[in-house]
Amino acid sequence: MNTSISHLTQEAAQRWQMGEADESERAHVAACPACQAQLRPLEEALHSFRAVARDWGDAKAAATQEWHESKVAATQEWRDTKHAAAREWSESKSAARQRWPELALAWAACCVVLLLLL
Repeated sequence: MNTSISHLTQEAAQRWQMGEADESERAHVAACPACQAQLRPLEEALHSFRAVARDWGDAKAAATQEWHESKVAATQEWRDTKHAAAREWSESKSAARQRWPELALAWAACCVVLLLLL
């Protein structure tokens, strides 16, 4: 729009707010305090909405990251517990295998003692 003729129409104001204004409309808004005042409330509302949406997105991303990290930590803890239990079971089986000859000898000695008593 020409700055000397008239102010922005509703359609021109919408184009300006969407970033689609032509050069003459942009020049008129830059020079016209009345049009700037007309466009300012929606501009401020959009700016506030953008800031709130950005903050919400950041909070959502932080919560998602925290959840992911806790899930990874819980999975790692479960794996550590599982490996510790498997290691303990393996060590107990190994210890039992190592004691087998001692147990067999003790049973044999008990059997010999019982046979001698009978």
